[in-house]
Amino acid sequence: MKKQLFACLAVAALLSACGGRTGASSQGEATAEGQPVAAEKGQQKVEDIDPQSEEALMIQVKDYYAEMNRMAAEDDVIDIARLDRQFCSKSLLALMAQVYEANQKVDGPKGYFSDEGYHWLQGLGTPVEVDINEVYFEEIEKKKYAEVYLALKNNGSTSKLRLRTVFEDGAWKINDFVEYDCDTCSLRNDMDAFLGNPIP
Repeated sequence: MKKQLFACLAVAALLSACGGRTGASSQGEATAEGQPVAAEKGQQKVEDIDPQSEEALMIQVKDYYAEMNRMAAEDDVIDIARLDRQFCSKSLLALMAQVYEANQKVDGPKGYFSDEGYHWLQGLGTPVEVDINEVYFEEIEKKKYAEVYLALKNNGSTSKLRLRTVFEDGAWKINDFVEYDCDTCSLRNDMDAFLGNPIP
């Protein structure tokens, strides 16, 4: 397995404004960061599907991890900051920005917040395979949300998690990374706790 280097989570906050950068899709095509990848599904492309549909959501979730696998295979580095910037919601990136600012005030490693990319890899190596088990949708104040239960697999190991997503700017963005069987065990709650914010 290739040795993998991880960009600090803190950098994601510093670079949270993606501002028209481009990144490679899972098919190797150039695509604006944060926009749905033109992935093939039979003869249908994702831009031909209702972008708010379950079908489009499932394609995009698989594209998140396809891009991570591509980074590991082609670049020999998983740029966690770029994955966050490309696929996370504005709200989650704003919280990461607060964590980044708080980290700048920490003198030494004690009290410094970073999960070292765990929210993406869940302790697994690459490449990861993605199995989507269940999807639940809801609408709150005219905004669409979906919770995706999935399993990541690599080399005989499996890690389950939930992605809480929100539809914004024409694509499904990750609003939180949550443990499969624990509603309050999530990246967002960990960051709120670090900042001293109330936990919902």
